[in-house]
Amino acid sequence: MVFVVPQYSSQQKLDYGRVKTLVAIENPIVRRGVLGVLSQFGFRNIVELANYVGVHKYLKENQVDLVISNTHFSDLSIAQIAKEMRDDLQSENAFSTVILLTSNRDHDFLRGVIDCGADDLLLMPISPQNLVDRVRLFSARRKPFVVTFNYIGPDRRKQPRAGSESAPLVEVPNLLRARALQQDQAAVQAEGDAALQRLNTLRIQRDGVQLRWLEDALRKLLHAGRFGAPQFGEYLGDLGRTANDLKFRTAKWTNNRVPGLAEEVIGLVRETEGKNAPVDFGKVDRLLDFCGKIAAEISRALPSTARDLPPAPAAAAAGMSL
Repeated sequence: MVFVVPQYSSQQKLDYGRVKTLVAIENPIVRRGVLGVLSQFGFRNIVELANYVGVHKYLKENQVDLVISNTHFSDLSIAQIAKEMRDDLQSENAFSTVILLTSNRDHDFLRGVIDCGADDLLLMPISPQNLVDRVRLFSARRKPFVVTFNYIGPDRRKQPRAGSESAPLVEVPNLLRARALQQDQAAVQAEGDAALQRLNTLRIQRDGVQLRWLEDALRKLLHAGRFGAPQFGEYLGDLGRTANDLKFRTAKWTNNRVPGLAEEVIGLVRETEGKNAPVDFGKVDRLLDFCGKIAAEISRALPSTARDLPPAPAAAAAGMSL
C-alpha cells in the first residue's frame, strides 16, 4: 500500500513522534495497516495490543494521548472501557482522544457505541487518508464535553432538542495536540484538573436533578397503583446507579452526608427490586425520602440554576447523534 502524508498547513509544527498512542485492534491485518499509516505520519511512541484484558490493564496503569481501537474484542466491548475512561474523572485518560473502528453498520449498535464518549467512530474499511484526516482534525481542535446523568463526553448535538435547554459545555484539554506541540505538561495538567472539577460538579448536580425526577416519577406510579409497571423496576435501577455514582463522586467532600444517604438508597433498592413479593410501601417511601434528602444536600453544597442544568431526563441523549 502506497501512502503519501499530506502537508500540514498550520504555522505550528506538530511532532507526532512524542504522542503516547495505543493501537488496540484484534485483526492483525487491520492492526498492521493502522500502525503503518501512523508510522508514516510520524508517530513513534506506539503501544499495540490485541486483547481486551491487555487494553483494560494498560489504560488503568498508563497515560495515553490517543487511542485507536476496534469496538469489540470477540464479544467484549471496548466501548465499556471508553465509558469508564470518561466517567472516572480521577483517571489520567479522561481526556484521551478515542477513535473507534467498526464494520458493523447496524444503527442501534452504532448508537450504543457512540454513547460511550468516544471522539469518533469510523466505519471500516477506511482509507489511510481518512484516518490521517481524523487524527489531524482532532490535533487541530476537539469538541467541548457535555454532562448528563448517563453521559460524559464530546458534545455531538447538531442543535438542542426542541423544548429543552442547552446543557453547559466544558472546554477540555487536547492531549494529542499538546503533546505534538510539546506544550508545558504542568500547564496542560492544570487545565485538565480544572476541567475535571467542573465536569464532576456538573455530574453531581445532574445526579441530584435525576434523583428528584425519579422520586417524583416513582411516587406517581405508587399513587396510581402501578407498582407492577415495567417502569417501576427501571426507575429503581436508575436510582441505584445514580446513588452509586454520587457515593463515588462525593466521597471526598467534607461535612458530607451524601455518601451515607446514597448507601441507604443502594441498600433499599437491592432489597426492593427483583422480588416477587408484594411491594413494601414503607420501604419504598423511606427510599424516596432518602432521595429527597440527597438532592437537598447537593443543592445546598452546589447551588445551581435552571440555566446550568436541563430538566431530567430530556438531556440523556446529548451525545447520541451520529
